[in-house]
Amino acid sequence: SLDAAPSESTTVAETPAVEEAKTVESSEESVMGGVLDVDLHAELQAISLVMSSTGGDLAQVSMLGITSDLTLSQEKIAATASLKALEVLDKTAKTNFPKVSLQA
Repeated sequence: SLDAAPSESTTVAETPAVEEAKTVESSEESVMGGVLDVDLHAELQAISLVMSSTGGDLAQVSMLGITSDLTLSQEKIAATASLKALEVLDKTAKTNFPKVSLQA
């Protein structure tokens, strides 16, 4: 349960829990007759968000293995994205499911 007592203030804290964040941009741009072709690829190994209150951490959400591709050309527009895993950790004392994990 993520319910906080009325006297507690709940805050969302962004933490630098990004492990070896890696963004790779590879673009090939050519201007021919007003046409711009772009190929873009991006990767992010992990990003985490920790939710906490004055009493301590409540939950942590982690997204792992995020990739995306974008192609813009005169012939087509294509976009793809993928996520390898999603993890939710419930850090409260009385929880039935302390860790929920989904993997592709």
